Amino acid sequence: MGIHDPTQRLVLLRGIEVLRTRGSLAEVGRAPKERLFRDRYRLGCEVNYGGSPAVLAVDTKTDLKVVVKFLSTVEEYERQLSLYRKLKSEYVVRLADSYTALRPGQMEAVYSGSAQRGWHLPCIVLEWGECSLLDYSTRGILPAVEIKATFEALVHIVAFLHARGLAHCGLQPESFRVFEGSHWRLVSLDSCTEVDHMTPFKLPVCYAAPELVRELRACRPGRASAALDVWALGTMLWGFYAQQPLHLSEVEAMAMPLAAVTVEPPMGCIPDPQARTLIRKMLRHEPSERLPSERILKQAYLAGGLDTFDMESSYGPVQKGQLVMRSMLQQLRGAVAEGERRQR
Repeated sequence: MGIHDPTQRLVLLRGIEVLRTRGSLAEVGRAPKERLFRDRYRLGCEVNYGGSPAVLAVDTKTDLKVVVKFLSTVEEYERQLSLYRKLKSEYVVRLADSYTALRPGQMEAVYSGSAQRGWHLPCIVLEWGECSLLDYSTRGILPAVEIKATFEALVHIVAFLHARGLAHCGLQPESFRVFEGSHWRLVSLDSCTEVDHMTPFKLPVCYAAPELVRELRACRPGRASAALDVWALGTMLWGFYAQQPLHLSEVEAMAMPLAAVTVEPPMGCIPDPQARTLIRKMLRHEPSERLPSERILKQAYLAGGLDTFDMESSYGPVQKGQLVMRSMLQQLRGAVAEGERRQR
């Protein structure tokens, strides 16, 4: 189509994918007064659920809010259905129902105009939750304790995926929703891929790691890795304090320098020195140098104590003294052991 700019190509590809899914919501003729799907779910407005379009609905049997997420192909439906069943736990949103197609009797309604075009597409029904991490983090400056607790919950979710050989590859604040006031869960598995497999094109560029940006610039898929998720978590932790994304636009993210050793975002907004140290460890340009998700949970920012010598920290002089004393004790112990050996 003559579109040579990589950012514009990504926008076009994402738009095509969204319109494909949104075709399931388009009207044919006049919309019914009550959009009752499968004689159970009363459909409402379109919503952003995990970064993808879905339809908010009310389950008429339980009066609970759910989302009906139409999928463009049967293959994608089977893939996501398998993932939700495999990852059934407290860390992933509950799969309430699934449908491969309309019932035979409903197919005539599609063509008569009393139903919505595309309702014959496969779909999954998921719990709705209270609010997304994006909405939660933009309510104002969060207390430091609340930021730490929220971030720890996100790391537990990501570590759960990595322990099963999966990488999400497309983490962003919209990927998480809170349930029952305090339980964070992953709601979108659209880009979830086995480690070392190819990543999809439909990814949030503003939270993409440099190695993925490099591939997106060349308009080719990258390779899924746990390091991609660690980078995204690091940018989200910085965003909690800064009250804005690390990259404000896809153009800015695509222009990220790829030759640097590490990204050094402005740290003046982060008063906690341990948080600053952790962010630097997560935003290393070299994927192998980023902290694995299970080690993030053991860092001083979350686990307490001292895990690194940081001169800007008020703990720096204390830790330096401890290291010197430890070295002296080791030397003394070695000298005593040597003296005892000679006496024998």
